[in-house]
Amino acid sequence: DGAGDDLTISQTGDHDASLILTSTGTGSDAVKIDASAGKVSLDGHTGIILNASNSGNVEIKGTSGVDIQHGTTSQANFGADGTLTLKANEPYVITHAANGAGDDLTISQTGAQDASLILTSAGTGSDAVKVDASAGKVSIDGHTGIILNASNSGNVEIKGTSGVDIQHGTTSQANFGADGTLTLKA
Repeated sequence: DGAGDDLTISQTGDHDASLILTSTGTGSDAVKIDASAGKVSLDGHTGIILNASNSGNVEIKGTSGVDIQHGTTSQANFGADGTLTLKANEPYVITHAANGAGDDLTISQTGAQDASLILTSAGTGSDAVKVDASAGKVSIDGHTGIILNASNSGNVEIKGTSGVDIQHGTTSQANFGADGTLTLKA
């Protein structure tokens, strides 16, 4: 009736032997571990495997959010309000490796509603929001138009090392050559 009054179930012996809990139950709680007042701690010396090997999926739920950590450092914190915070106050990189054409990384807002995909930054540098294609082109395709707006101060700059070509459809309307020549709808 006090702290430390533990119930221990153990498999002893430093051998390839296991402590196995099995159930032939068919319900959603066929094996259930429930701490009615405290936390549940799983500590695997060489790792932890969560495996829905037959069918279904692995669900991680937290009423106040889910915090995925490396050591004691939060790497991805899913807040109860739907906010995902990635490693606060540190640089963070999201990568996707491709080994062939079509191995795309797609981030999408689905649903034909007045909903937006928004990239925002509170950064104060000249690259507060940066889109960089290290080898190919950057394509921006707005179904009903594109707005470039320096709404607070500053200006809109369009730069091209070999010139700038403004087109309607595929027809050049104004071509600013690298030599300073302006050609209007040749």
